[in-house]
Amino acid sequence: MRALSFREPWCSAVLRGKPIENRGWLPTRGGRLPFRFLVHAARPMSGPDYDEAAELMRARGFEPPPRSEVQLGGLVGVTTVVDWILYGTPLAAAEEIAQRHNVDVRWWMPDFGRGRQHGWILTATERRPFRPYPGRQLFFHVPDPIALAFLGDPGLGATPLFSSTTE
Repeated sequence: MRALSFREPWCSAVLRGKPIENRGWLPTRGGRLPFRFLVHAARPMSGPDYDEAAELMRARGFEPPPRSEVQLGGLVGVTTVVDWILYGTPLAAAEEIAQRHNVDVRWWMPDFGRGRQHGWILTATERRPFRPYPGRQLFFHVPDPIALAFLGDPGLGATPLFSSTTE
């Protein structure tokens, strides 16, 4: 199964229902949706980056957790990408996409960070008990036995999860 690392406080926001993830790349090869993956809390967390992200979140009605309360360096949940808003999409069209999935388009920040951000529409996000696990940039592979044990449901092997055979 695939996993993606999120820096705090973004990781906590996703686990608490942040409906759009902003990335400079699209989450799938070939555009197959839905796209389910594990959520990994990344280790690096700089003070200025955290503070900037926290302010953006507060402007959207979300109070990020204090830095002292977050767990880093492990698997923390699972989520699914069901659609995306491409960089350059006119706001009216982006609002239509967001409305179709009942999400707040204000979480799409096309010019955030290095800019040219695509908005991934997330759904079915679930927090899971923390499991230490090394992360990487971009998507990375978590062996199916570890992913299934983390998810706590051996029956998930029959659903279209990401594994080495589905990449």
